Amino acid sequence: MVRAVGRALRGVRHATLSWAMVTAPPLENAASGPTATVERPSVTLDPCRRGRRNVCRELRIGGGVTLGLGLVGLGTGIGLVAIDDEPLDGSPGYRRAYRPAGAAVIPLAVVLVVTGALLLARAVRLERSRRGRRGR
Repeated sequence: MVRAVGRALRGVRHATLSWAMVTAPPLENAASGPTATVERPSVTLDPCRRGRRNVCRELRIGGGVTLGLGLVGLGTGIGLVAIDDEPLDGSPGYRRAYRPAGAAVIPLAVVLVVTGALLLARAVRLERSRRGRRGR
């Protein structure tokens, strides 16, 4: 029985296995005799564990870093857009322009902010479901 359960769970690396005793109820018409007791495995899946890796921690760190980079990029893009154009060395035909670079940085920064927020939200949702399964 243990080998069969081990073979069934071979691909599942983030499961913990515990054994529960199940006793069959007595039959009404049967003669009083020994009842059968069967061991049944119960599998508890931890959504934050993949083998030795803590996925919730990785999502929190990655989400925080991505969100931070996005906020820095957003500030940089807004700052670049706000700078006025200035002429190069007194040449009226050529200007140093920061606005196109700022306009290119802002959408990339927004993508990073949204991605970081989604990663953090996923980590929080996994941790809440983990606490709910443990009964806390």
